[in-house]
Order: sequence, then structure tokens, then C-alpha cells
Amino acid sequence: VDPGAKPATSEAPAAVEEEPTPEVDDLIKPFGEVVTYQDGVSISVALVGAFTPTEYAIVGAADETPTVFKVVITNNSDKPLEPGAIAQANSGGKPATYIADAGNPEYGDLGMFPTTTILPGQTLEWYSAFGVADPADVTLEIAPAPIEYDNAIFTNSL
Repeated sequence: VDPGAKPATSEAPAAVEEEPTPEVDDLIKPFGEVVTYQDGVSISVALVGAFTPTEYAIVGAADETPTVFKVVITNNSDKPLEPGAIAQANSGGKPATYIADAGNPEYGDLGMFPTTTILPGQTLEWYSAFGVADPADVTLEIAPAPIEYDNAIFTNSL
């Protein structure tokens, strides 16, 4: 044994880097803009506007304005995406009321969110509706998938 030899060292395994999510400021956008995540998945929400629910719709309070939003998720990642995107909203300092209106002649099955897989390169869009207290002050929060992504926040009050 060589007394001057240095003991063998084992190198620590390289740390596995997680893909960072966008900075907080990048997650907050005006309605109609796009939030893009590091893996290429993107989401946008447009405030379409007030609408008339059908007689069978489940709506909130009479003083709320039924409002529809268009949600678009594009999967530009290299893996299939299982969305499960459920929106939450507030307006005028109050929680907005989720509206269920199956078979709405203009927007389809409001109150349902897609559960189908979005393959790489594909886009999926649907409509969601809420009863809002103040149409000039609306914020909607949603993620492309509930666990893998931070919520994007869209608003008309920036």
C-alpha cells in the first residue's frame, strides 16, 4: 500500500434536474394571452362574454352575470398529456359560481371538462362558464393538468 496514495472517492450521482415552472409573473396573463410551460405545453383562456343559459342550466345567484370562457391547451411536449383541467374563478371580490349547462346550443356541454389525452402536437379547446359578480373584474385560474403544472391565472383586471 502506497502511504502517499489518496483514498478513492466516490462521486455523488448527478442531481436530477426538474423542469422549472415559469416564474410567477409569467403565469399571470390578460385574457386571450398564452402561458407556456418549460416542456412546451401551453394554455390560454379567452373571456368570450355574457351568454344566456338554457332553462335546464344550473346557475348561481340572480345578480351574477353568466359568462363564458374559451380554454385552449396545446401539447407541444414530447409526451401525451392527460389534462383534467378544472377552472376556478373570482369576480368583484367574490368567488364566481360554476355554471353547468349541458347541451347549450351555442357552447356545447358547459360544466364538463375534457378528460381525453392530448397527444404531442395536438390542441384541445372547450368552453367553461361562471356566474360573475363584476364582468369588469374577473380572474380565472387553471392548469393544463392538476399535479404536473402550476396554475395559470388569466384576468381582465391587470
